[in-house]
Amino acid sequence: MLSAVEEAERRVGAFYGGRRTSPRILACLSDRCSRRIGGGGERGVAVLNRAVMLSPAGVDPVIASHEMSHVELHARLDSGETFGAVTRM
Repeated sequence: MLSAVEEAERRVGAFYGGRRTSPRILACLSDRCSRRIGGGGERGVAVLNRAVMLSPAGVDPVIASHEMSHVELHARLDSGETFGAVTRM
């Protein structure tokens, strides 16, 4: 699991030219765990710019980086900046 998250962090940083976020990662390794925290069959969920929840099927670099990119983009949009361009008027 750790290697999947580390690779996801690398991918997000490479895409955005660095990372501004360090979301908490909650990874379930069983379906029971995933259901207990409210999972409904999805592989992963980004929770605003704060956390990423991964189901057993989502503990891989592709799903983790996808969800982490949502967190990164949300944080950048909240700051009024993304890719160096101002998005708010």
